Amino acid sequence: MGTDMRTRLGQAELPNPILTASGCAGAGRELAQFLDVSKIGAVVTKSVMLAPRAGRPTPRMAETPSGMLNSIGLQGPGIDAFLQRDLPWLLSRGARVLGTALWQRGDVGVIDGVFIDGGSNVIGVVARSTRALQSGYLYWYALVMIVGVIGLMTWQLWPYLGNLFGR
Repeated sequence: MGTDMRTRLGQAELPNPILTASGCAGAGRELAQFLDVSKIGAVVTKSVMLAPRAGRPTPRMAETPSGMLNSIGLQGPGIDAFLQRDLPWLLSRGARVLGTALWQRGDVGVIDGVFIDGGSNVIGVVARSTRALQSGYLYWYALVMIVGVIGLMTWQLWPYLGNLFGR
């Protein structure tokens, strides 16, 4: 008698907890030459967009002293091709399928706008803030803070200072 490896993932019950990493197996065909896709818990397909997308132009990878950088740009055939070609192939093999769907607005607005271009936007904000601090604003900020702290201390200590000086 074998061990029961059934696993629940949300509403889905899987025969075991082994899933492919999202996108690493494409739409599953790439794995078929190595294993029976019906034996694993599920195939997690790469993200599917509404329209076909070519992704970023080459070069997509660069080596840096700190490691590799990549920007693939989420290429894919689009939802129509996925539903006509990839999903039927997976289901005909008995595979359970998990996947993500990205739409144009979410893809461009979130993936490209926040993650890819968002890093450069953060650098711009930090640079503007640094320039503002170096332009003399920091001096005035420090002066106002010191005057404010002295005023607050005087206000809090005034009754004691009056007693100290005989008032």
